[in-house]
Amino acid sequence: MKLKIDKAGRILLPKPLRERLNLHGGATLEVEELPDGIMLRRLVQHPSMIRKDGMWVHLGKLPRDIDWDRIVDDERDERIKDISGPMKV
Repeated sequence: MKLKIDKAGRILLPKPLRERLNLHGGATLEVEELPDGIMLRRLVQHPSMIRKDGMWVHLGKLPRDIDWDRIVDDERDERIKDISGPMKV
């Protein structure tokens, strides 16, 4: 199959190909440069957060500069406060 690039650098994928690959307007494609050409791949986006066994699990990329120990400690302290109720002085 031969395709042409227009003056704006766009490539039109023929309708039968789009239908076969389930590509619709607004779909995101990833382009990979190879030694002998390029490869277009449909980019399937998944949610970064999912609920698994009653807990939220993050599947996306996280910033490197987050202090996870502090976050876990703070969350643990809040849960202990919630479970134990108000403190008596």
